[in-house]
This record gives sequence, C-alpha cells and structure tokens, in this order.
Amino acid sequence: MSVSALFLFVVSKDASQSSTSDAQLTMESSSITTPTEEGTTQPSDSAQIDPTVGNRNPGEVLTEWNQNLRDSIDVLRNDGLTSDLSTAVNETRDDRIGGGFCRKLWDGCTIGSRDATHSVALIGDSHAQMVVATVAELFPASRITAYARSACPTARTSVVFENSGEAGQDIEGCNTFRDQSINEMLANPPDVLIISDAFGKFSEKYRDEWVNGQSETYDRLMALPPTTTIIHLTTTPGSTETSWENCLGSGSSLARCFTDPSPAYTMQEAQNGVQGRYPRVKVLDLLQLLCDGQTCPPAIDGVPVYIDGVHFTEDFRLALAPALGALMAQEFPELAPHIHIG
Repeated sequence: MSVSALFLFVVSKDASQSSTSDAQLTMESSSITTPTEEGTTQPSDSAQIDPTVGNRNPGEVLTEWNQNLRDSIDVLRNDGLTSDLSTAVNETRDDRIGGGFCRKLWDGCTIGSRDATHSVALIGDSHAQMVVATVAELFPASRITAYARSACPTARTSVVFENSGEAGQDIEGCNTFRDQSINEMLANPPDVLIISDAFGKFSEKYRDEWVNGQSETYDRLMALPPTTTIIHLTTTPGSTETSWENCLGSGSSLARCFTDPSPAYTMQEAQNGVQGRYPRVKVLDLLQLLCDGQTCPPAIDGVPVYIDGVHFTEDFRLALAPALGALMAQEFPELAPHIHIG
C-alpha cells in the first residue's frame, strides 16, 4: 500500500520561541481544551509545558537524523526483527491516531493558551489528527486549533468516497466541513496553517481529479493575507503492509516491510505541478526524512514508523519533530524564530 500525506504550512513573522518536554501539553498555566458535544471547548487532563530548552543546531540535527536513517536501513536488513524492536512494535498496539490530544477534532479543538500571541491552525483528515503531537512539539508557545474529519481530504474530490456505503452523505459532510473550516481561518487567519491529509488513493488514474480539487482549495487559501508564507510539505510513502505480522518473512526478516518510495515521488511530481501555479506555495520535501532515495525503512533509530501502514506511531510523531523542525529552519531561515527544535 502506498500512502501519501500532505502538509501545508502558512507562516507569518511574529512568534516567540519556546520548548516542550512533552507533546501532551498545555501552555503556561492553561489546559488543553477539547470540544464538547456543542463544539465548545473544555479543559482536559494534561502535563505542563516546560518552555526553557533552547533550539539545537539544525544542521547537526539533520546530520544525526540522516545517519540514523542509513544505519536503520542496514540494521533492519541484516538483523530483522530484533527483541528490542519487537518490544517497541508491541508497545504501539494501543496507539491511537489522535494520540489522545483531542476527542472531536472535526468540531475544532484548541490546544495551548488561548492568550498566546502566535497561532497555528491544523486541518485535514486522520493525518491531521496524526500530526497534532508533532505540531505541538514544533510550536510549543502557540495556540493550536485543529479541525479534522476522517477520510475528508483537503482536495475537493469524490474519489475517496467511491466505496463508502453512505457516499453521498459523506461527500456532502466533507465538503461542508472543508468549506466551514476554511471560512473560519480566512476570518481569523492563523500565523501558521498546516494542512495534513492522505491522498494515497489518488493514483495515476485519479491524478487529474486530485490536481483540480487541490487547486480549488488553494484558490480559496490565496485569500489569506499576503504577508503569510505558504510551505507545502511533500508526500510520505506509507508502508507496504497494514501490520508488522503481515510483512514479516522467514527468520523474522523485514525485507517485505520496506517501502518503495516511487509512488510517493510520482505524487510529489503532481504536487510540484500544482505548486507551480501558486507562487506563494513553497515545497518542502518530507521524503528525505523517511527514505534514502531508494527505500523507506519500517523503523528509524529503533522507533516503528507506522501503526497500520498509514499513520505514524505515537513515538515516531515525537521522534520526527526535531528533524522536521530542523529542515524547515534550514531551508527557510526566516522561520527559525517560530520553530522549536528539541
């Protein structure tokens, strides 16, 4: 299975730098807030944030990550499923897509201090739920509002609903969710907008529909203030299987657990094509953090990457944050003051 995830960052220039030791956070003395049935928010149990740790050097972080990536590929090929990795895999069995952050993301869920001067909005499908922890690590001093609806990509398209028993209802609900969420963000532009969704179903057959649907969403986002910077993070490769048990070979071989990144690169080409029509959109390549150009390992530095062949494990969401923050800070130096690199 090849799965792609899409992230879109929109960043403006007034943010403070801080840090967190735990993605299960609140800002200062406030609580994570989660929506009630009416869509309002209420406090939720959480640890407190520690905004005291300074940023690490982006180049050093990326060098360390890339070395760990290469080493992981060699170790997994040679050693297969070791006892340590088996333990790590077993610990992911209770992982949740949202990681416990918000119960009803599609209603809007605010994390952090409502009084924070820097704000982040997150929109998408289950991949938006998946990266809440990563976003919280990157922007610990920000107010983060998440809007997520399962199986509702930001591209306006019907492809994802083809096999749904309630296709018409799903499409209508998704379109309404998307439109209302964008309306809210246009009315109250965040300092950072992150769009995260899966589009692995948009194979070559559906590429044109995805391009047209994503372009329609981008057209609306162009109404955001011109002072914002838009960064489009490229696709992720996903996993070839939905579980570790399915890809294990004889002698605990992990050969079939590796992923060919070619389909993700194909979607990246489509992404670049859309971006070419929107000069405000800047592309940032996520594949370089997950693959060596030839293959993508199922674990990096001993941390399993996927829960189900689609979504990152809870541990990997946090493990990825420093490298992703370093990549953003290195390629877009003007953004460095906004990003925490733990």
